[in-house]
Amino acid sequence: MEKKTMWIVERWEKEWPKVKKAPFAFIISLVIGLLVGAIGVFLLYNYFVLPGKDSNINSLQSTIGSLQQQKDLLQNQKDDLQREKERLNTQIIDTQNALIIANKQIGDLNNILASIPKKEFATPDALIPSVLRNMDIRISDLAREDMTIHSKTFEKCHIYGPAIIATKGMLVMDTTTFASAVRDPNDFFVETTNDMVIGVIVFEDCIFRNCTLHNISFIGNHESIAKMKNELFSNMRQ
Repeated sequence: MEKKTMWIVERWEKEWPKVKKAPFAFIISLVIGLLVGAIGVFLLYNYFVLPGKDSNINSLQSTIGSLQQQKDLLQNQKDDLQREKERLNTQIIDTQNALIIANKQIGDLNNILASIPKKEFATPDALIPSVLRNMDIRISDLAREDMTIHSKTFEKCHIYGPAIIATKGMLVMDTTTFASAVRDPNDFFVETTNDMVIGVIVFEDCIFRNCTLHNISFIGNHESIAKMKNELFSNMRQ
């Protein structure tokens, strides 16, 4: 460092006499040198520094543009999600209202069902007497021990099947009707040429007055079926 300083001092001591003799030329030379240096620095800056700076600026601008596009895309997605949320909220409200209405209807139906008196069928012990009045009767309870029902009178009874019955001896059907409505009344009757049919319930010497038959059909030969049809339908026409 000292050697370098000494060299500058020695150089200046040699040049100083010249500067003293022609200071104006020294100043012009110094100014020209400074201008040349400034121009060189400017050119170097333009060719080496600015292109890299512009590239960085362009890169930053491109990044900013890409981020803006992503921002717009996210904003659109946010708007879509908001609309979907509002639609789902509307559906939830509609569903809740529908559930309220459905629950009310269920409550009304339960009240209606609760107000309907429950059907109580006559017990087998209650079916022992020969005269049965104002009863709901299942044929299966009548025929628990014997497939033939002997000498019974039914008055104002509802008699329920499903069953197919045959008749034997005297049969009176006074103002007795079928509960089921069918297009052809003949659907309640089955004609057979057999003297005996397995599995049917036989009513022997029985009387029905003001009774209603549910899911019950009759089986027999042509003569007995014709007699039952005439008696039943004549009562229904009166």
